[in-house]
Amino acid sequence: MKGRTIKVAIVDFSDFFNEELILKFLKPDFSPIIDNNNPDFVFYSTFGIKHLEYKNAIKILINVESFIPDFNDCDYAISTIKQELLGRTLWIPASFWFMKGITLNAPEITKEIALNRKFCVFLYSQDYYGDGASLRKHFCQELMNKYKKVECPGNILRNVYAKELSDRSSHDWIDSKRKYFSNFKFCIAFENMDLPGYITEKLVDCYLSNTVPIYWGSSKELVPFPKESIICAHDFSSLDALIDYIKIIDQDENLYMSILNANPFKNNTINNFFENELRAFMAHIITNGSHLFKNVHPLSTAQRCQQLNTTINKIYLKLKKILKKIIFPN
Repeated sequence: MKGRTIKVAIVDFSDFFNEELILKFLKPDFSPIIDNNNPDFVFYSTFGIKHLEYKNAIKILINVESFIPDFNDCDYAISTIKQELLGRTLWIPASFWFMKGITLNAPEITKEIALNRKFCVFLYSQDYYGDGASLRKHFCQELMNKYKKVECPGNILRNVYAKELSDRSSHDWIDSKRKYFSNFKFCIAFENMDLPGYITEKLVDCYLSNTVPIYWGSSKELVPFPKESIICAHDFSSLDALIDYIKIIDQDENLYMSILNANPFKNNTINNFFENELRAFMAHIITNGSHLFKNVHPLSTAQRCQQLNTTINKIYLKLKKILKKIIFPN
């Protein structure tokens, strides 16, 4: 039997999320209804400032980006980054959300096909945001200089045109990307940031493409993905040492297949990973939740930025009126 009825608001999420994705973790234990005017609980993310309008509700941040939660603004955080604050945080890797609503069974691939693919792919659109962005570009250049050509169909280091790749804004972008990756033995999968537990869709894309990820990020924290399915850049003292190991794997059929066969999606084994933890954490908040501290929300960075923006707009409007009187005195 479900618990009490609760009023919730769900705001400031990207188009990737929908209300049902959040509500499904509440419905087994409660009867949630959407109330954007007077909610008891506000679930929000980092794609807007609507959450600032709620002063009395308990606020739960669901963070899927590489941001550190601001606990001046939220009471609880479900975050992609591992951290702890008075039992008010739950680590859920970003990859978990990217796995929702898709079939995780990796397509079958024979040894003959797996071993007779092109060498490696590098697909990125920027090289400036985060230490990993510049590092992966440098690594790709070094790998090509010291071993083999890497196909780069993206904006960074482009050396090939891949007509089979859809536009990034297209609805079938992800499917086309994974299909394209399946033509390669390896994929360079470096995160933008090296933050504990911060694992995005990059490993998911590799697994569903039956390609071996060359991965950097998450400070070696690879749960729920098995270490033996990944070439982890953190395990090597230098990029040269990493490249030497990739050469060995590329030339050793049995070693390569052992890594490829460790793909955790081969048997759809982690489809429900973290779901029980997330449901229990939400139930705890609904049943025993409280504000972290009283009267701290006005001190948050988001609140201060909003106040500054409002002040600047007021100044701008006043100056505009003054200039209008000067230029058009009548």
